[in-house]
Amino acid sequence: MSALKKANEYFRRGQLDRSLLLYRQIAITQPYLRDQVEFNIHLNERRLGVKSSEAICEEDQPFVTVIVPAHNVVSYIGQCLESVRAQTLHDIEVIVVDDGSNDGTFDILKQFSSKDSRFRVIRNRKPSGNSGVPRNQALSLARGEYIAFLDSDDWLEKNALEELYSGAIASRADVAVATSFYRELQDGSTRVEQVEHGIYESASQPCREKLFESKYWTIAWLRIYRRSLIEKNRIRFGEFSTSSDAPFSFKALCCANRVSGVKGAFYHYRFDRPGSTVHRRRGAGSFEMLRSYKMIVEELHRSGRYDRFIPYVIRKALGDWKYNCKFLHDKHRCKFEQLMASFVGVHYESAKDSGILSKYWMDQLRHLYSLHQRKHRDLFDAYLKEHERDKPFLSIIVPAHNVEEYVQETLSSVLCQNVDNIEIIVVNDGSTDGTADVVHDFECLDGRIKIIDILEASGRPGCARNVGLAYVQGQYVGFVDADDWIASDFCEKLLNASESMTVDVVSAAGFVRMEGDKERKLRVRARDFNACFGGRENRKRLFQQRFFSNIWYRIYRTDFLRLHGIVFPRMYYSEDLCFSFVTHALADTIRVVECRPYFYRYGRPGSTTSLRQQKKALEHLEYLGVALEYITRFCRDERYIKWFFCKMMNSYLFTYQKLRELPAKVAFKQRLMDILRGYPEELVDWNFFDEEERGRLRLLFREVMG
Repeated sequence: MSALKKANEYFRRGQLDRSLLLYRQIAITQPYLRDQVEFNIHLNERRLGVKSSEAICEEDQPFVTVIVPAHNVVSYIGQCLESVRAQTLHDIEVIVVDDGSNDGTFDILKQFSSKDSRFRVIRNRKPSGNSGVPRNQALSLARGEYIAFLDSDDWLEKNALEELYSGAIASRADVAVATSFYRELQDGSTRVEQVEHGIYESASQPCREKLFESKYWTIAWLRIYRRSLIEKNRIRFGEFSTSSDAPFSFKALCCANRVSGVKGAFYHYRFDRPGSTVHRRRGAGSFEMLRSYKMIVEELHRSGRYDRFIPYVIRKALGDWKYNCKFLHDKHRCKFEQLMASFVGVHYESAKDSGILSKYWMDQLRHLYSLHQRKHRDLFDAYLKEHERDKPFLSIIVPAHNVEEYVQETLSSVLCQNVDNIEIIVVNDGSTDGTADVVHDFECLDGRIKIIDILEASGRPGCARNVGLAYVQGQYVGFVDADDWIASDFCEKLLNASESMTVDVVSAAGFVRMEGDKERKLRVRARDFNACFGGRENRKRLFQQRFFSNIWYRIYRTDFLRLHGIVFPRMYYSEDLCFSFVTHALADTIRVVECRPYFYRYGRPGSTTSLRQQKKALEHLEYLGVALEYITRFCRDERYIKWFFCKMMNSYLFTYQKLRELPAKVAFKQRLMDILRGYPEELVDWNFFDEEERGRLRLLFREVMG
């Protein structure tokens, strides 16, 4: 009998503890079956009253998180947020991202957050220039079971979230969509727009294409989305001044197992406000729409859905093009048509015989294709290269929480780099000491520093880094902890090894560990790697290097991270191990530079390392399931899962050895024993470890398992 049949049999007999254990083992050891057993796992957990991995990460999970990006909307933001505060569904959280406002918007946000604990605020001191970045930043902190989006000049009916959430729960939907909305016009009148959005059920309705027959499918705020759908499928907004929600909506609708409709109009959309996204379409900003559709096309190729869905994407792109042309001046309209011809012409053969284009749209497509054939083939590629030209070489993210004593030395070292074309993103993660003042002084001295304030501490290092990752513009990204520092040639040496910005990961060969005033120069046994000549065994050796979990002696190609949707998991411990593992599992090229340019301050009071020596180390054990679930999102090969499990066992051994008090050691061993009983013994690949590691781990396992 297969493991899946056996688990199902346990479930039918009511032996839920056995079925849950077996389902979890299947999800880990046979990742290709994970989607099939995931619902059964959640059902078992609910009936047994067991915390899921999501619940471990989010102890007080609200029903819905409402995400509101805001930029210079002082005249509208009060009405917007008041409509959320007054929702009949009370168990919600609201994350508002002030994207560089200078008109008093931020003061209103602080008032709401001070009066209502459900409101959380992120502040970008310098604007990102689009609504996609702040939405992605908010997704990094969101805790809700479902996610809703609200533009800062719009507002909701009082029952909006209750109706949508109830509809989603009743139908067990990944996505719930309202069947209509209110369009608020500039003359003060209101028009009800019917969405005519298709519904979808994967088990009984194979035709997902109906979801894309509505002309409103690109709009994100029409729906609420299950957060696990977003995270497991790595769904993100585009970083464009217009149409940033189109890639998000497309991927969400493609990945959802069930989309349900909720009858009614709940959203008030303020149309064509001066300064709004629609208003920006009257200039060259309208061209940004094409970058958004390019992002969708790339996703179609990656997922193998190109032939099936490209006609629907082209039809929507044609409609947006003609709609935007109504707002453009003649000089922009001509350039827009040329760019559209360059973009659409590539997909002409795949769209022309689909049968979904009316005669009018076929005529438009043929016209653009003729322009493409005559003289505009390469125009869109040239337009894309213009956007790449002004990007910094490197973005350095510095997460900072109560590090007033150290952050000055950190930022001074970053500003003294031999490479000028960098940006430094400091994420002030709810500091309550003088960290914010020190960082602000540096911002005034050097325009390369950009500050992001999370007003309420996130409580997890990875969350702050993810908020910074959503904001970066550099071609590469690196991380410097706010109590460490780097040599002046750190950026120069690592960037020089990037081979014209094509290598996925560049690593130093070592680093310097500062133990008080004592320097220890350490090698990490890092290896060059090229997937074309690599193979699984060479990939395995990447994971066996020393100090593998440390992320800060490397830099990572930004497009590589975004292509795969790599971010840090929501964990307090081992979030850096997860990030390092996934980047090394997916990288096509890795280069190692013979240098030690990073200075790591070891064992600082209050640091993660020092907390592992106390009772808080027990929390480290609770995240094993979360970590394995994170890894299986990216790695479906069972061997990778085993190698990661071995890295986690090594991490637990390190934590155990650092515990100072005997009661803490005893409690750690007991909890580790309870946890390991829930995983199959074959997950441990003893050949993965070197001889010394094997000896230490076998001793710990004998102590734990008896």
